[in-house]
Amino acid sequence: MISFYFNTFSNFEKRYNGLLRRNDKIFEILFDSIDIKSVLRNWNRYCIAKHNKKFSSAALNAYNIIYSLKDFHIVQYLYKNKVVAEGVVFISPETKTLYYCIFHWDEAVFKYSPGIYNYVKTIDFCYKHNYNFSFCYGFQEYKLNIIKDFVTINKNETWT
Repeated sequence: MISFYFNTFSNFEKRYNGLLRRNDKIFEILFDSIDIKSVLRNWNRYCIAKHNKKFSSAALNAYNIIYSLKDFHIVQYLYKNKVVAEGVVFISPETKTLYYCIFHWDEAVFKYSPGIYNYVKTIDFCYKHNYNFSFCYGFQEYKLNIIKDFVTINKNETWT
């Protein structure tokens, strides 16, 4: 989980200001405008194509039940009126933390860095609304690069 302090956020903001300005003009962001089952189907297809990982019907049904509960929200990114990225977030009012659960994007918009943009936009939101932020699964290099202003990272450490 990431908590924010002004001096570290200022560095982060300077680094990603151009990406935010550019992509804020390109993408339209919708919240809770679609059924979770559709998001899970798209995410499963993404996981198969990108990671060679297919989720079972039982797993997808479990995610459907969980992600349909209170405080889970769907975020969609539209490019030229077409959904090109979407995900599920859990927003905890009790702990003031936003947890990213799943996220996928269309390779057709790769040049706009939709994954990075999504996380940077979310971290920006969390900072401005005094929330903590937590990534979804994965210890990918691009995620480490995004949060480098906030934490010291031991690249030999294994996250599970």
